[in-house]
Amino acid sequence: MNEIICIGTSFTEGGGLYNTEVKEYYKKLNIVYDKQSEVSWPSHLSKILNIPTRNLGKCGSGIDYLIRNVEEIIEHEDVSDKLFILEYSGWGRTELWDSKRDKYIITNWGPRDGEDPKNEGYAVMMTTDYTYGEQLEHTEFKLWESFLDSHFNEADYLISRDKQFINLLYKLQHKQIKFLVIYLESCFWEGLYDESVIIENSLFMTDDNTEVSHSVPFGLSYLVSKNGNRISDMIPEIDDTHPNIDGHISIANEIYTKLKTI
Repeated sequence: MNEIICIGTSFTEGGGLYNTEVKEYYKKLNIVYDKQSEVSWPSHLSKILNIPTRNLGKCGSGIDYLIRNVEEIIEHEDVSDKLFILEYSGWGRTELWDSKRDKYIITNWGPRDGEDPKNEGYAVMMTTDYTYGEQLEHTEFKLWESFLDSHFNEADYLISRDKQFINLLYKLQHKQIKFLVIYLESCFWEGLYDESVIIENSLFMTDDNTEVSHSVPFGLSYLVSKNGNRISDMIPEIDDTHPNIDGHISIANEIYTKLKTI
């Protein structure tokens, strides 16, 4: 391999490490960095393996962002000597094209009351980039909220999105493009776990779960929480469950161990 391409969410980009207070904390430990990606797990994995990594992690991004980037890369680049590490992202994530800004906008949604959208509808956040970009005003995305409230079947959408993800993996497998899958958290469509392309190419899979008759993945959020490697574990006054630098190092080490086994 001459390059590893990492695509995922804030857990891949290094979300939370851009926080001024966090950077000052590390500065006192003589750890100085500019962008958060410089100290996220792809960077540490690059050092361990001595192989360049491309970090396409993006805070708030979803499966459609992942699929779009993979498709663009395999269409325009020779990937015969590259490895994709793809992070399956959580729910309530998509992207929409913004004609005025001429770019894709990260669009996140969830129940307005935190419980059930049937109660008070959906709340939406839209931004060009959560870390370095522009947060849109509510007047710019109230139409999207109205659409979700009136015309959105969330379960059908998420199942369809998971199936699109599976189709992408089978396409990569058919083209003999190397890839591995890691997870932010559990998948929405449980049928995904029964697909051979998932079983054969996933990292952090548990033993068979007798309740659901298939293996399920450990999410990165679970691993970081279990090991006490969240930003909030390091600085309790900051309510941020993203990995601290030790958390990113531990993720890189876990991936390296799995790669050696494979």
